[in-house]
Amino acid sequence: MAKKIHIKHILILVPIIFLLFSYINNFNGTKNNIYLPAINADEHQYLAMSVNFFKYKTISHDDPRKIPTPSNYREPLYPIYLSLFFNLLDWKNFDYSNCVYEKNYTNCLKFHQVIITANFIIFFSIIFQILFFLRQNPVIASLCSIIAIFIVPSNTISNITPELLSASLLISFSFLFTDYIYRKKFSFLWLVSVSTIFTALILIKNIFYYFLLILILISILTYIYKFIYIIYIKNVKFYLNINFNNKLILLCFFTIIFIFPYQLRNHFYFDDSSLSKRGPEVLTLRNQFVDFSYEEIFEGFKYYSPNVFGLKDDYINSKNSEKYFKFYEQNENSYWRGYNRNYGIVISYINKKYNTNYNSVEFIEPDILMEESIEIYINNIFKQSLVSVLMFYKGINNHYSYTDKNYLKNLINDIVWYFTIFMYLYLFIYNLVKGNYKLMLLGLPTFSYLFFMSTLTHYEPRFNFTIIYFCLIYILYLYEKKKFKNQSLSFS
Repeated sequence: MAKKIHIKHILILVPIIFLLFSYINNFNGTKNNIYLPAINADEHQYLAMSVNFFKYKTISHDDPRKIPTPSNYREPLYPIYLSLFFNLLDWKNFDYSNCVYEKNYTNCLKFHQVIITANFIIFFSIIFQILFFLRQNPVIASLCSIIAIFIVPSNTISNITPELLSASLLISFSFLFTDYIYRKKFSFLWLVSVSTIFTALILIKNIFYYFLLILILISILTYIYKFIYIIYIKNVKFYLNINFNNKLILLCFFTIIFIFPYQLRNHFYFDDSSLSKRGPEVLTLRNQFVDFSYEEIFEGFKYYSPNVFGLKDDYINSKNSEKYFKFYEQNENSYWRGYNRNYGIVISYINKKYNTNYNSVEFIEPDILMEESIEIYINNIFKQSLVSVLMFYKGINNHYSYTDKNYLKNLINDIVWYFTIFMYLYLFIYNLVKGNYKLMLLGLPTFSYLFFMSTLTHYEPRFNFTIIYFCLIYILYLYEKKKFKNQSLSFS
């Protein structure tokens, strides 16, 4: 018995030791791997926000070398998380705001090492959750952890993007949310804890706000069903207690309360209570696909397919050099370039409807931009449905264009992504059909994420890092539950 426990501990330690060595290697190699994102790119804005919050306690993506003005352009929580680590730096002798714009090895080395440390702590939390939730089988837990380490590109740790943090919180929320719903005894502390994690997830990835709306809808429909069934069919007095749909309503209510201060802040500064200004803009970008013919949409499936061993190199190069190829983002006629120009679908539609002359989405009132974007989307719902399939196909291809010699590594990575996401979807739908609602509920946040990312955005492959780790856990967790099906299901 002691020998088995000893082996178990060794197996659990393997991925942790491996990750520690990886951290030391990245930390010591920072000088050779400093990644400075393009000015005003996504990563650059998150970095600027983190410094602005540290220096001025202001949520803004302005240049942190001067006093910024508040903004609501991006989700704030990841930059706030990064800002906590800036306390480790000596700001009195050097203003590290310069490091947002300068690649200075002498002065900025510690700045980038702090960012790597912050991201590694998040990744450590992901690995620990894998080991915890799959603890029934240490071999599977260790193997899953190593796979998780493998599918993280080396530059993810040094990049300034929120995907790792949202991934860690999604794992926690999915399990704790399911446990909260199915606990026999109601716990106010448990409610507050799950609501807090849910709020944090939304403030990192606003797309999860739609999941909040899904839960409200499910709860309302459940109430209506119970009301009709109990009152009119069973003829029994309608009575509410702390049960499934009550817990959902309470969770949604507390989450809305926790989010409200940030919405109030946005209303105060911008007369707009939405969580992010990017919501209407992202939908505007998505509507650019309305301009595509059906032939062009089907061409996208070919363009976004895996480039196995570089066999598509000639095809990709030829398409990228075509001036009017709309999937190539560098072309002026691409979907990416058009959305923020007066020749874009939404802006030109608004200019024509309101007799205006907008040249950018930046100057259009968010309410008008959202209202007209929704109208265009609904009026073209069939084409947008096909585009949703294409966007999902694009998102699950981690490498749709290769420019280096790592064909085999990229191919293996793609296979892992395909297997993991499609197996997750199969198991989720299987549990839904079989009525295993507890296991279905466990995977529901991830399913909602995939659905809304495919339906409402342009879905870049990097966005999958929010859900890929949970998908791995979900597959192996259900395998363990099937293996030990006579044991009671427990999330604690």
